[in-house]
Amino acid sequence: MTITFGNATVQRLISERKIAERPNNLRLYKISECLLLIHQGRSFRSIADVLHISLRTVYNWLSHFVLRRFTWLCGHHYQGRGRKPKLNSQQKEQLYAIIAKSPLDYGFECGV
Repeated sequence: MTITFGNATVQRLISERKIAERPNNLRLYKISECLLLIHQGRSFRSIADVLHISLRTVYNWLSHFVLRRFTWLCGHHYQGRGRKPKLNSQQKEQLYAIIAKSPLDYGFECGV
C-alpha cells in the first residue's frame, strides 16, 4: 500500500519542518518528517526506527493528519510556552551591564 500526498501538501510539510527547526520544536519536526517519509514510500517500521518513536505513533500521526490535515499539525507550534520572566526590561538591562562590565566591579567575589 502506497500513500502519497499532493505537491502542495508536500511543500507545506517541508515548510512546517523548517519552521520546527528554528525554535527546536522536536515534536513538530518529527511529525512533519514522519509524514514526509511516508510520502517517500518508506515502511512504517523503518520510520519508527529512524525517528525513535513507536509504530503505533506513526499510525496515529498519519490518521490524525488524514482526518484533520494542517489544522491538527498547526496545533503543535509553540505558542509562548514556558514560564513568564520575573525580570522586567530595565532589570534585564542592568543585569546585562553587570555581566558585560565585570561582576568583580559590582562587589561579587568572582567573575563567574
